Amino acid sequence: MNFIKRMTVCKEPIIGSPFSLYIQCDIQKNQNVEWKFSMSSLQGFQKVIVEDETEGFSHSGLIHFYLDKEMSAMLLFEKYGYWIKIERVAKNQYS
Repeated sequence: MNFIKRMTVCKEPIIGSPFSLYIQCDIQKNQNVEWKFSMSSLQGFQKVIVEDETEGFSHSGLIHFYLDKEMSAMLLFEKYGYWIKIERVAKNQYS
């Protein structure tokens, strides 16, 4: 499976919840994979609740992020900013 990993840093915190990102993809859904969404905070990366219209990145669509905590800037990849992280994890590894 071809999978391009990209992370983008924001110079300002994301304000307002929910906020939505449009994702364009053509990855076939893998039944043994789930996705973990998190944001940068004072305690490191913290879980974010999402509504995923892409059905696990199996097609293009919106992902709505519901931030119930305040984002904090952190240094990552030699860039200081506010981060959203999306990780692919084995099914039942993340709850």
